[in-house]
Amino acid sequence: MPFKGNIASNYQSFKNALATHGIHDPVSAKNSLPTQVANKTGDVIWPGKDPDKEFIIEGTCVDANYFETLGIDIINGSSFLELTASKEIAPMIINETALEYMDISDPVGTRITLWGYPG
Repeated sequence: MPFKGNIASNYQSFKNALATHGIHDPVSAKNSLPTQVANKTGDVIWPGKDPDKEFIIEGTCVDANYFETLGIDIINGSSFLELTASKEIAPMIINETALEYMDISDPVGTRITLWGYPG
């Protein structure tokens, strides 16, 4: 479900209400529909980036269990469920197409900055 408006502020209550009604299927949130690209940006920096190379990526916020809920496998590294929250570094996951374009040989632990936020 899109994570916007009143849903965002009542999300945990919504998940709890589902559980109290016997609905235990995975529930997750994203700030737009999974099929919608909502937050395109070129404001992404990584080590070795060619400053003349334009790169547009979707930056989006998802719930910790988003990938598990949708059945998306993490090929290398860990999902958000396995990460420890930090105010200093935002956890980021990139797809294979982005990895290939960015020409990063070892993405795990590579520092990427998105919208000025280090990850």
